Amino acid sequence: ELAIFWLLTFVYFSIETSKKLQVLFLRANKLTDADFVAMSGPLKNNTTIKVLDISSNQELSSKSLEALADILNGNRSIEYFGLSKLSLTT
Repeated sequence: ELAIFWLLTFVYFSIETSKKLQVLFLRANKLTDADFVAMSGPLKNNTTIKVLDISSNQELSSKSLEALADILNGNRSIEYFGLSKLSLTT
């Protein structure tokens, strides 16, 4: 769990500060709604990311869909969202 915490901290910082990050694969990283919601602010404001893949994160629910909608409303640079193999619940 500590390794996941540090990974997510690094990802959050990278999304927020990187001027070159274009592809972000977060497949099968045991992301929770809280993780994705926390990343949604920086993702919404990042203008360099073209590809975001959150496939195979089974813990995501409708809260993450709301965050995804918020990202899509604010970020026009993302061209591809990977959403396969999600067990979205309401």
